[in-house]
Amino acid sequence: MNTVKIPSLTLSLLFILSVFAAKVTAMEIEFNQILEDNLLTVQPTAVCDCQQTFIYKLTSKKSGSSGTSTSSQSGRFDTQPNQPTELSLLRFNISADSQYKLELTVTDIEGKLMAEKTLEYP
Repeated sequence: MNTVKIPSLTLSLLFILSVFAAKVTAMEIEFNQILEDNLLTVQPTAVCDCQQTFIYKLTSKKSGSSGTSTSSQSGRFDTQPNQPTELSLLRFNISADSQYKLELTVTDIEGKLMAEKTLEYP
C-alpha cells in the first residue's frame, strides 16, 4: 500500500481556505416607510445571518419643479445574527410635483457587495 504524505503547511492552508469558502453571509435590506400628511419618513434597515461589520452608502435624489437635489451618506455598522439594524432616518416633505429616488448599497469591509436596493416615490 502506498501512502501519500501531505506537508502540514498544505493541510493548514486547505483548512483555512475551506473555512473562508464555507462563510456565506446572507444580507437583506429594507426601506421602512411611513407617510403622514405630507411627510415621508424612510428608515433603511439591514438584517444579516451573522455578526459582522459592514459599510452602507445611501444616496437620495429629489426632483421637482424647483430643480434637483442629491445628498448622500455612508457609515459603518455592526450586525447581530438575524437582528434588524437601523442604518439611518430620512424625512422628506412631499409635494405634488416631487419625485424621490433612494439607493442603498451595503458592502463588507473589504468592499464586496452584499446587498443593494432602490426606492422610488411615487
